[in-house]
Amino acid sequence: MPPSVTINIVGPGTPRTDGTNSIAGHIWYTLDRGDGTSPINYGFRQANGQGGYLFADGEVANNDHEIY
Repeated sequence: MPPSVTINIVGPGTPRTDGTNSIAGHIWYTLDRGDGTSPINYGFRQANGQGGYLFADGEVANNDHEIY
């Protein structure tokens, strides 16, 4: 299978695995090298548990595929 990039988009109100719903929706991307190794996910989220704030420090997240 050739390498690929997948853009993942969920809308506002999408359920999360922690029992809450996404406030504004979320976007992240998945890189698949096409060599049989596990895909890598990259997203961006609020840092240090600053959930609920639209304007806060951020950090790269690698587990968005597990949350949504």
